[in-house]
Amino acid sequence: MGPSQEAKAHESRLACELDVFSAEENEQHKSSLNEAMAAVRDVREEKDGYIISFSSKNFLTIAEWISLERRCCHFLSFQIRFLGGDEVFWVALSGPAGTKDFLKTFFDSPRRS
Repeated sequence: MGPSQEAKAHESRLACELDVFSAEENEQHKSSLNEAMAAVRDVREEKDGYIISFSSKNFLTIAEWISLERRCCHFLSFQIRFLGGDEVFWVALSGPAGTKDFLKTFFDSPRRS
């Protein structure tokens, strides 16, 4: 398998790779995830994933969560949307085939602690 094939295989794997974090970073990731999920205002299903709204006051918290999540979930695509003068912003989560089902399972499971 060549380098580009290995990259594609790695990107298409729908799994969180938590071993990318040190013990300290793992705790930071858990904390960041819990803070982000506590700040969710609305979750909407889209064709290829979900879109989540947050209060603008939580932007830095959500940015930290995204920066950590991108390290362990390489398959996820994030898009941040600000609409005019709204007090909320949206984060769209999508990815390759199967991502929506993966995310649905996550959103349907009890919150992590």
